Amino acid sequence: MNKRQNPGGRLDYLTGLKGVACLIVALNHFGGAFFPEGTLQGSIRFPLQILFNGTFMLQVFFLVSGFFVGYSFFSKHDLNKLEKSVVLRWFRLTIPVAIVCGIIWLVMKTGAYSAYDPMREITGSFRKEADALNYYMQRSFAQLIVTSLTFLIKSATEFTFVLWMMHDLFIGFFIAVILTLLLDKLSPVFALLLTGASLFFLKPFVWTFAFGPLLAYFVVKLPQITKNTLVRISGVFAFAAAFYIANWPYSGTPGSMLYAPLGWITSVFSINYAPVYSVGAVLTCWAFFTLKPLQTLFSVKPLRVLGDCSFAVYLLHDMIEVALGANVFLFCYRHVTTSVTASTVAALVVSFAVLLPAAYAFHRFIEKPCLRLCDWIYHILTDLFRKKDDAPPAQQEQA
Repeated sequence: MNKRQNPGGRLDYLTGLKGVACLIVALNHFGGAFFPEGTLQGSIRFPLQILFNGTFMLQVFFLVSGFFVGYSFFSKHDLNKLEKSVVLRWFRLTIPVAIVCGIIWLVMKTGAYSAYDPMREITGSFRKEADALNYYMQRSFAQLIVTSLTFLIKSATEFTFVLWMMHDLFIGFFIAVILTLLLDKLSPVFALLLTGASLFFLKPFVWTFAFGPLLAYFVVKLPQITKNTLVRISGVFAFAAAFYIANWPYSGTPGSMLYAPLGWITSVFSINYAPVYSVGAVLTCWAFFTLKPLQTLFSVKPLRVLGDCSFAVYLLHDMIEVALGANVFLFCYRHVTTSVTASTVAALVVSFAVLLPAAYAFHRFIEKPCLRLCDWIYHILTDLFRKKDDAPPAQQEQA
């Protein structure tokens, strides 16, 4: 059996897809930090707009995350593993984010962020978050503690604006868990109906967390579907449609007639980009499930490693792009060349040359130990409750 399709095992190509998605998110944020508003959407058109559509790729990331929740459970029906992931979800997200906020707090004290505003004045770059965050301002240690403990509740962005979506990531995980448990005993028709009904209670931005377990349901429970010739042909059309949607910038429809249909749909139904991108994310993953060339391409080791480090890439990229990239830009612009374009390219190259190994190191030396720490916390909690349950009735009444 192809190890990429090993039931219950690791789907390497989806891990690679997560890595590419997170890298495009970082590239999109670099564009927002170093280019004026609308520059990328106005100058970069189909078929290259996908390289800067971080919003679409975030939907893909959400869907893959929800898919893995359902895929793991449907494949092995390990309720203890699902319970463990639920219990540890807060710790799993909070510990790495708290460490990143601590790193940013130290970087702020060096004054590295002070280069960002002068760079913005030269490039006219668009980053509304910079006006609110004032990267050059010093944050207190008390703010560090409060942000680290509350970012999942209020999406606190005092240290890095990328935390704005962590609340959705946190809630979306539990949406995926609940739907996974509900879908497990249902027929395919009722699984579709339940998922469709759940969308009425969710905001469109997190619909992909509901679609993820549904896709896992069909991939695991009806594996013969992806082997059907007609279904594989549908994967080709799904890929084409997903590519079309991914090149549609969320800030508005490009001037060409190519995207007039999407403009018409969003206007008639009074919706924004989120539902459209949710459909595009589903089509993307369906194409990956049915097309072996995509599976092979995205299963290569560099993309798998990038996928493993995707959370670290997301957490670190804003700090590196703003604190390091802006300083590189100013140095090149003032001492090497007066070309804004050349200085921006230098900032891009240096930022990503540092980001990728930094993310790998963060994943290996911080994320992985954090997982072991979470396991230790889980064992303590389970032992604590087990002792309480095993206690004699008299002791339980005293407790």
